[in-house]
Amino acid sequence: MGVISRALRAVIRVPSRSVLISLLFALISFLIFIGFSMQTAGSQAIQRAKNKMNPVIILEMNLDYLRTLESEDSFEQQRKAKKSLAALFDNDLILTSNYLVSNAGTSLNFKSVASEKSDLSQTKRNVQLLGNGKPDMVEFHTDSYVMKEGRFYNEEEVRNFAEVAVIEQGLAQENQLTLGDTIEIEWCEFDDSAAVYLKPEECRTTFEIIGIYENKEKNEVSVDRNRAENQILVPGSTLEEIVRTVGYAFILALDDGGEAGEKEDFNVGHENPVILLKNIDFMSEFKQLANFWVSPVYKLNTNNEVLERVEQPLNVITFFAKTLLGIVMINAVLILTTVTALFVKKRQIEIGSLLALGTRRISIIIQFYLELLMEMMIGLVIAASLSFVVLPSLGQRILDLSVVDEQEFVTEFEFEPTNSYFTELNQQEVFDEFQMKVQFDVIVSTVGCGLVVILLSLMFTAGIIMKLNPKQILLGME
Repeated sequence: MGVISRALRAVIRVPSRSVLISLLFALISFLIFIGFSMQTAGSQAIQRAKNKMNPVIILEMNLDYLRTLESEDSFEQQRKAKKSLAALFDNDLILTSNYLVSNAGTSLNFKSVASEKSDLSQTKRNVQLLGNGKPDMVEFHTDSYVMKEGRFYNEEEVRNFAEVAVIEQGLAQENQLTLGDTIEIEWCEFDDSAAVYLKPEECRTTFEIIGIYENKEKNEVSVDRNRAENQILVPGSTLEEIVRTVGYAFILALDDGGEAGEKEDFNVGHENPVILLKNIDFMSEFKQLANFWVSPVYKLNTNNEVLERVEQPLNVITFFAKTLLGIVMINAVLILTTVTALFVKKRQIEIGSLLALGTRRISIIIQFYLELLMEMMIGLVIAASLSFVVLPSLGQRILDLSVVDEQEFVTEFEFEPTNSYFTELNQQEVFDEFQMKVQFDVIVSTVGCGLVVILLSLMFTAGIIMKLNPKQILLGME
């Protein structure tokens, strides 16, 4: 308690010195507040921008690379890459994935929702079936699709080639279909050349309706099957088998029953794989894994370029904040070391008297530390009060000086229909999230920096105190 009382009396006894050091700490703390607030605001704005993005990666076939290969080598590379996809889809970083098979069919016991751009309702190939190899789809996690009734197909139904379907509610309302009803779809007409090589039951399939979903991304198209309402979701294994059977029959028809290979070797085409990660922060790690497994047959398409363009000014601000903090800390240590050394020199008689009375040197060093700590807290209060007033407007001013003009904000990335999984980021919307303010973690960080400055500055001062000779001081000797 004696050390604390001596430190408090020393602060009160020489107010001019205390005010000077408190103002010095106020300036240091204010600059540290600015640095940490800039860094925190930039990091939070970038993180909020990331959180608004769908953590989606689309694997696109690298046609430029495949064209450089012989046809047999190209086929073999694609075959190996498709096998690697299965291992990639099981990665723990993935929430779900789309590896869709699509095929157009003709509705038999129901009618499709007619396009508003067409005066006539199509009667041939008027519905589109989509099949996924997993009992899930990316769209259900991006709020594009919402289950309204029933359920989605499960893993067992995928494994057993179940003939079940999930239909869009517009199609259900148009035909007054409910759960448990059946829909019949035809894949080829009996007068088609391929029909010769197909059994009658292979030309059409009856699906049981197990679920009804809403597609929120309604589209205006001139072809009925492309309407959102006419998209029917079925197990990928089931649709693959249908496409393989019908496709193989067409090959036999073209070859007039000649050598067409085995049906099992028929290559069923898939849409580009779409992968939804559990978190946007997994993007970099997963890109490395994906490149290892499927590159160069597939190339990765993400909207990271858009994010990088948006966050570029914020990264500049964050870099400036870190630089500012480094400069302030170094100068604060140097200035405070000089000031405390001068005050120690001026208080030699006081120190000599304490040493003569048997006060331990470490106790005197602690006293100086407590004095600086008290003065730092006074300066911190002044700096925090000033920061509450200044930081909000200062943050906007810094942002205005850092960002590029809206017209200059361009990107080579285009949001095409196939890229609808990606999130368009609005520049101003992201920058609106940049808010400099005094937060609890900023205060804690500033106090921590102040303590570090005091400790470093007292290292030199402590060395001076340890060398002082009380007898020489009191006798006025050199």
